[in-house]
Amino acid sequence: MHPKPVFSNKYCFLHPVDHFSFALVLQSRKVIQKESCIFPLIMPPVSKIFFLVLSLTIYTQVLLSQDFQWWDQKHGYTGAFPRTDLIVIAPAVLGPNALPVPPIKNGQIPNGFSLEFGGEGHFHPGDRTLGIWGTMYTPLFSDRAGLHLSWVPIEFYSMDTITRDLRRSMDRDGKGNNTTDLYISTYIALVKDHATLPDVLLTLNLRTATGSGLGNARTSNMPGYFFDLSIGKTFEMNRSVIKEIRPHIMGGIYVWQTNYAWQEQNDAVLFGAGVDLEMNRFSITNTFGGYAGYIGNGDDPLVFRVQVNTRLRSKVNYHVQFQHGLNDYPFTSVRLGLRYTP
Repeated sequence: MHPKPVFSNKYCFLHPVDHFSFALVLQSRKVIQKESCIFPLIMPPVSKIFFLVLSLTIYTQVLLSQDFQWWDQKHGYTGAFPRTDLIVIAPAVLGPNALPVPPIKNGQIPNGFSLEFGGEGHFHPGDRTLGIWGTMYTPLFSDRAGLHLSWVPIEFYSMDTITRDLRRSMDRDGKGNNTTDLYISTYIALVKDHATLPDVLLTLNLRTATGSGLGNARTSNMPGYFFDLSIGKTFEMNRSVIKEIRPHIMGGIYVWQTNYAWQEQNDAVLFGAGVDLEMNRFSITNTFGGYAGYIGNGDDPLVFRVQVNTRLRSKVNYHVQFQHGLNDYPFTSVRLGLRYTP
């Protein structure tokens, strides 16, 4: 039972912490005594709110400090800088949607409006990630320019303790969900359907900082951008199975912000190549690509992709994609989805 204050004209504030409480007792704008007490009914509402906010803030800080003691001890954190400064912003030690290898374009600009969405899975011995993805493309002013949006609005992940500690993730149980970065791109067809020249496509791409998982080592939560130029040409084949073949190459630059004071951004060379095989009812695309970063902290991802798309005479088509990381991207991925064109 809390003892009553023995002095008068005082305001007491009860703040329970575990099995005890403390109170701030003010008189003449000075703290004159600390004592366990209960709220007097005469306490002004403004003072109640002020001390409630103050006490909750202190209590929250105590809990947060206790929650991260395991992380501080494991990684030798001293409090001299933000904890997230110890997380490496590189594709080798982040989640699969943090800094993925961009799509390898084939020099061809999409024809008309399209909407795609589906599910994906990324698998690693210490990290399993499932997500929902979506893209949208719409022409701008003509068939030679367009706007492209790409996003994984939510992913669900589960990491083991080895992977958690390697990435310096602050998620103690290694499980959770978060959003990822939204990509906004402008497509410009520099050469399109020329009689002799190959198609040439330029894309300007911005990666926004909409991701929410930097502390959990899931996303970079920092902006970036990349420019790429792709070249490709379609050749007709006089075969009963393969109707057309389209080889293509791509090159560009990829830049993203880091958390290093001595190197605020990482600059990478972006590259890729592939071949499209067109058939009656479906197409197969094989691509190989990645980027080579400047810092050398796991920033040289390389992947191989195979994508199969249906070519049905309807507004809805389907596709499946397989991706395997070859370097600095330790995931094998599968993506399923459908594509709507009006």
